Amino acid sequence: MRNPHEAILPGGPPTTSGRAPTRALVLSGGGARGAYEAGVIKGLFGQGEEFEIICGTSIGALNGSFVAQDKLAELDSTWRGIAARNVIQLVPAAAQLKIIATDLPPIIARGFLQILLHVSKIWSEIHKLGSLTNLLTLLGGIDPTPIASILNEHLEFDALRRQLIVSATNLSLGTSDAFYWFPDADTVAKFQAANASTYALTPNNVRDAVRASAAIPGAFAPVTVAAGSQACQYVDGGVANNTPIGQAMDAGADDVLIIFMDPDDNTAKPQPIQNLAQIGFDCFGVMQQKILSSDLKTAQRVNQSVRAGDAGLGSGGPRREVRLRAVRPQQPLPLSVLQFDRQDLVDQAYEQGLEDSRTIVDNSG
Repeated sequence: MRNPHEAILPGGPPTTSGRAPTRALVLSGGGARGAYEAGVIKGLFGQGEEFEIICGTSIGALNGSFVAQDKLAELDSTWRGIAARNVIQLVPAAAQLKIIATDLPPIIARGFLQILLHVSKIWSEIHKLGSLTNLLTLLGGIDPTPIASILNEHLEFDALRRQLIVSATNLSLGTSDAFYWFPDADTVAKFQAANASTYALTPNNVRDAVRASAAIPGAFAPVTVAAGSQACQYVDGGVANNTPIGQAMDAGADDVLIIFMDPDDNTAKPQPIQNLAQIGFDCFGVMQQKILSSDLKTAQRVNQSVRAGDAGLGSGGPRREVRLRAVRPQQPLPLSVLQFDRQDLVDQAYEQGLEDSRTIVDNSG
């Protein structure tokens, strides 16, 4: 049996230096579309792929926390039953606002007499909101309890087996931070030298760090995370334009595999916008995929410079060529970022990921 903190050793085809490559899996955000990511993960490991480093942002941080613990069966069962967990639950004030927005406009539209007849109902619903001060100080509309419950059940610091990097945005200090777990001091030193704001994952902050990485502003309240000697307020890692591919390389990866949530072309059909929350979630989904695409192009340019012999030095020493591989949907995903309650669509996306895992494209540039 492996030591609880013994990392997976590199293997596979040798690098140009003769040693086996260090491989990283990069997981981005996308809400309920993380089901696709989980399906790809199951397929990759089923085909014998191995990864020493896991980099996750937003829902990718949650999926990555399972992978870093070798809890692939639990990742599968979590997504297979995600609808029953009621992940998207409004906090009381937001739920009351929804009731007011849904029930009262039809009454008001019917005229003054109807307003008089229903004045007690109107007043009762508005009164339930509480004081204006409480409403104005609302930090998030979605209850974080279901996500916290999943992490409490499945994430244990002592169960980490693979190196883990989780990205989050520090609102208190205005920085883009990376929380990491590496089993050796040399990797820690190199990673810290290449990244200005980094903090070690610990038994006390690991669950909070993962939840913070997925805390979309406005949807979820900021999460307090112990960052070194101080406690800071964090939100979704995608806010500060994180570059997970670069982080994987800073941790020593020679072979990086990225899971995208969108096809490589614009074949997606326009989706109707249902509400303000969907706009926020969809904007984050688009933004994180664009960040990932931009990060891939940057890594490809570095590869081209290395081949040309003019790459120069990076923050961690001489730049090196890195193998860049990707898996992405062959068809647009069937669900939106908010549809955790549609188990049928979640399962469809999961199976699509499982199928697409067989199509790994080399994007080394």
